[in-house]
Amino acid sequence: MKKSLVLFISILLFTSCGKSDDEDVYSLNNTVWEETDGSVIKRFTFTDSSCKYELISTTLGITTTVEYTYVLDYPNVYMNSERSGFANLKGIISEDNMSVVNLSKEIEIATLHKK
Repeated sequence: MKKSLVLFISILLFTSCGKSDDEDVYSLNNTVWEETDGSVIKRFTFTDSSCKYELISTTLGITTTVEYTYVLDYPNVYMNSERSGFANLKGIISEDNMSVVNLSKEIEIATLHKK
């Protein structure tokens, strides 16, 4: 009887873990990711369901902002532009870094670091 109970509890413990710990706890809410390339700053600021992409020229003092909605499917982030004419993006998270790919052109546009 004891062996059956131990076996049953062991099976229950191992089969109850469906998702990885990263998937259960990872959130982008209230995070800022940034890359500085010379006088240009690329910054993504996330809320619970949207993000703001800022392209900042420190030399010219000009900032372009695009709003996105996003879906987090860790480690991937799918960002859909709320303005026509702007590409949808895909972010790939690796620890405190995120590579961002323009899905229309299939090119990497930034390697961001979590602030």
